[in-house]
Amino acid sequence: MTEESPEQKYLWLKRSRAWVLYWLNRLPTALEVLFLVAIIRLLENTPVGKTFISWLGIHSFLDIIESVSILVAVFIYFKEGPERQKRSRYEAWKVIDAAHGRRNSYARIQALQDLNEEGISLRGLDAPKADLREINLRKAILLNANLQRADLLEANLQKADLRAANLCRANLQRADLQKADLRAANLLEANLLGANLENTNLKAADLTDAKLRATNLKGANLLGANLQGADLRIAEHLTPEQIKVARNWTEALYDTELSAQLGLPPQDEGPATELFFRG
Repeated sequence: MTEESPEQKYLWLKRSRAWVLYWLNRLPTALEVLFLVAIIRLLENTPVGKTFISWLGIHSFLDIIESVSILVAVFIYFKEGPERQKRSRYEAWKVIDAAHGRRNSYARIQALQDLNEEGISLRGLDAPKADLREINLRKAILLNANLQRADLLEANLQKADLRAANLCRANLQRADLQKADLRAANLLEANLLGANLENTNLKAADLTDAKLRATNLKGANLLGANLQGADLRIAEHLTPEQIKVARNWTEALYDTELSAQLGLPPQDEGPATELFFRG
């Protein structure tokens, strides 16, 4: 008889584990407990079982019931984990739905963060005018989300998927949007003062009349973005090459130095400082 190769042993163990998990998830918990007790009773009468019991300094099966009950409790806890997780997600969505139309809801913020941490998609989230200041939605899937006029002051949206999201007139002051995907997003009149847009994808985004003063645009993709009326004065790390691939870039506002680099006439820079560091 040929000896099994390591690959064959691995496949056998993998199939065995899958088979055990399949039946554990389908058998009633009470039946599984009885099965576990029966195994312990059978082992008790074997030489190995008797030696083990003697080594523990106990006399019979009844003496280990308390220990078994703890083991069973742990077993049930892990078995019911997926169901508890499902209930937890359902409750989180209930909180989010209940807060719809309300501006302030700390529970909604917590529920959104919890779902995102579990890798649950927030696609199509409908939270217009919601107060989501300082929320942590790093790597969140917010495709087609409606966050019109939402307050996202200092929100963490690093690497978030915000494609085609509605952020019209949203407050994104000092928000971290580093490496976020904002392709085709609606940022009409959005407040992005002091935001971090480093390596952000803004391809075909609508930035009409958006406030982008003191925004970090290092490496940002502005291909096809609408810059009509956008305020890009004192924007950081912004190059003429980035700007000229956008639409209506000649109608945006730039500081004197950048206007000269773009071949545009000098513009009124307005107040030297703007209160974009105020919450």
